[in-house]
Amino acid sequence: MAIKKIIFAVLAFSMFFGVGITAPRVLALTTPTGGTVNFATLQKTILSVIDASVARLNNAESKISSNTQISPETKEETLAALNSVEAALLSYRSKVSAATTTEELQAINQQIIQYLKDNKDVIRANVSAAILDISAQAAAKAIQFLEDAEQLLNALKITCPSQKATIDTLQKQIEQLSADIEQLNNYIQAKNVTGAKQEMKAIAALIPSMVNGIKQIQASCLQ
Repeated sequence: MAIKKIIFAVLAFSMFFGVGITAPRVLALTTPTGGTVNFATLQKTILSVIDASVARLNNAESKISSNTQISPETKEETLAALNSVEAALLSYRSKVSAATTTEELQAINQQIIQYLKDNKDVIRANVSAAILDISAQAAAKAIQFLEDAEQLLNALKITCPSQKATIDTLQKQIEQLSADIEQLNNYIQAKNVTGAKQEMKAIAALIPSMVNGIKQIQASCLQ
C-alpha cells in the first residue's frame, strides 16, 4: 500500500478538527437591584452583552453550516435552534434600544435572563448532536485508516525486517488506535460529548505519529 494513501487518510481525518464546534456561551447581564443605576451605562452594557452573544451564535452557526460531516437533518435542526435564540435576542435588543427608563431596562433584562434559562438546554442539546455526528464520521475515518495501517504493517514486516524496533512501536500504536476507536464509539453511543471530543483529539494526535513511523521504516528500507 502506498504511503501517499496513508498520508491522505491523515489529512482527511484532520479535517474533523479544523473547526472547533462548541455550544456558544449566550449570556445575560445581572443588573443591581439597589442603589442608583445610570440609565445610559446600563443600556450600553446590556446592548454590549446581547451583541457579544449574537456574535457567538453567528460564529457557531457558521461553523456548523460549513462542516460537511454533520448530517443534513442534524444541521437543519441545530441551525434552526440557534437562529431562534438569535432572533429572540435581536428582538430584545430592539426593546432595550427603545427603552426610556432604567426600570424598563431592568425589566427587559430580567426577561432576557429568563428566556436564556429556558433555552440553554435547547442550545446545548442541538450543538451536542452536531458534535456527535462529527464524532461518528471521525470514527469511520479512523477505522479506515486503521485497516490501511494494518495492511501496510504486515507488508513492512516482510519487506523491512531490519526495522523491527520501529515496527514494534507501530504495532503498539495500531493496538492503541483500535482501543481509542472503540472508546470513541462507546462515547458516541452514550452521547458523551466531552468524552467523544477528548477521544477524537487523542486519535488526531496518534495518527500523524503513526505515519511518521511508517515513513521512517520505508525510508530506511530504501537506503
